[in-house]
Amino acid sequence: MNENISFYRFMHKQILVVIALFMTIEQKDFWLDRVRFFMFAYFSLWSIIFLVYVLKDNHNLHYIAIATQLGSAVVASTILASQKNLVIVTFITLMLPITIYLLAVGEVYSYLIAFFTVVLSGVLLYAAKNIHDYLIKSRYQSYHDHLTGLGNRRYFLEILESSVKQNCNKYSYLLLINLDYFKTINDTLGHDIGDELLIEVSKRMTKLAHENNNIVARLGGNEFCILSTSFETKDECLKAADSFSKELLRRIKTNYIIDDHHLYISASIGISIMNKPGLQAGTFLKEADMSMYEVKHSGRDGVILFSEELCEIVEKKLDIERMLHFAIERDEITLKYQPQVDKNKKVLGCEILVRWNNKELGNIGPATFIPIAENTGYIIELGAYILEESLKTIQEWSKKSMSLKQVSINISMRQLLHQNFI
Repeated sequence: MNENISFYRFMHKQILVVIALFMTIEQKDFWLDRVRFFMFAYFSLWSIIFLVYVLKDNHNLHYIAIATQLGSAVVASTILASQKNLVIVTFITLMLPITIYLLAVGEVYSYLIAFFTVVLSGVLLYAAKNIHDYLIKSRYQSYHDHLTGLGNRRYFLEILESSVKQNCNKYSYLLLINLDYFKTINDTLGHDIGDELLIEVSKRMTKLAHENNNIVARLGGNEFCILSTSFETKDECLKAADSFSKELLRRIKTNYIIDDHHLYISASIGISIMNKPGLQAGTFLKEADMSMYEVKHSGRDGVILFSEELCEIVEKKLDIERMLHFAIERDEITLKYQPQVDKNKKVLGCEILVRWNNKELGNIGPATFIPIAENTGYIIELGAYILEESLKTIQEWSKKSMSLKQVSINISMRQLLHQNFI
């Protein structure tokens, strides 16, 4: 399969004339077979021409035939280098008649030239082999992750696109896996430990995927993808997806021992069921991404299946996240001061509450936007604004002789630990 793809792409770049001849053919494999036949017949024709000319009495024609045959051999070894078996057969077809002809002359000089012809054949085949190996290596590197050896994003998207086209009447499940708190391990133990952890996780994923005939790839960072085989019914697919994802989560969470460090890690897994003809492969990946995003915002360490209802929830959260970053700039954040009273209903202080009113989204409660602010890191800027505005108000009250014994302001843990908080 790899050789076929390498040959196809090499021919696509090098032999535009051949492509023009077969440009109406849609199937790559069929096109590839036609090109193979064409190239083999084309170069074999030179051997027939050679045999015709060397049978002539005119020796000048012999020289022309030999020179042309050698030239064809060089061209064949270059053009067909990506197709290992084909280049060997074609090359032997071209060079063997010359060698036999020179040996048949029966002179010292012809034996010497025959020897050099054999040496040249070896050099050209060696060069063709190196080109072939380079193409295979180059393709492997462009389609595989260097750390884990898994397929990369480019590889997975092509496989996904192919699966969407081939299994339009069947069902498959797509899993998007993001390792929870992986950045913490990188930051505390170093990237070397993090890389080893990624390798161990990929091994566990690969083993389980192979047991179920699934395909696993690393999209980048701590994000992985798994594509299942096809199922006849949606119920079968859903059942298999649920069983597989739960087992995968269990294996990922099992203890890791790396350089005497006992590591524990969980994962957020989003699932998309693929059976919608006409949709692009990227759409299913986006659905799985939405599901994984919801797992992250629901506390991580879980599995969520994509649905239209989930899509609306996630899109609303994304809108909130997007709009929240402009809330202070647009003067949409307001503070409410809730009195704190003693048993005699005398005001002792107040608790400061934050409210957000957006023109497009309306009133959004703190229970909704505060967790989003914490997850995105915006809580640092928002918290500083709340603290500053609160102290300004208290200062104004103090000037008006409105003294309070206590004031309560909620502080996020991320804000408390921030380097500029003091």
